[in-house]
Amino acid sequence: MMNLLFAANLTSSLFLTGLIWTIQCVHYPMFHRLESSNFTEHINFHKGAISMLVVPVMTLELVSSVWLAWTAPSHLIYHQAGFVLVALIWLITFFVQVPLHSQLLHGRSEKAINRLVKTNWFRTILWSIKAMLSIIVLYHLLQ
Repeated sequence: MMNLLFAANLTSSLFLTGLIWTIQCVHYPMFHRLESSNFTEHINFHKGAISMLVVPVMTLELVSSVWLAWTAPSHLIYHQAGFVLVALIWLITFFVQVPLHSQLLHGRSEKAINRLVKTNWFRTILWSIKAMLSIIVLYHLLQ
């Protein structure tokens, strides 16, 4: 059971890390190139499409991180640190990124797009660290 839980956590963290780098380096900067006339339509599409990918995987990562942080038989400090990182990612997502996306649903705003790109670096870095911690645990488990 614990191996399956760790595999789910590792897989979700790696998936989300790759996705956030793609969003950070490609998708969010592309918002600057969208026409004002159909900007809201594009943001609505982004919100719906990305939510279908992100919500289930973020939920899996959160649940497995909580479980591992309190019940893992080994490497507990790594799992606890991973949970803290995931909790920070959720806080930034819901208190910074979601409100910025909501603001963009009302129309194009260069200031909001710039803030979206800048503040998303925090999630990008946190997810990258989370993925590295998971890879370290995997390395130790394979020894």
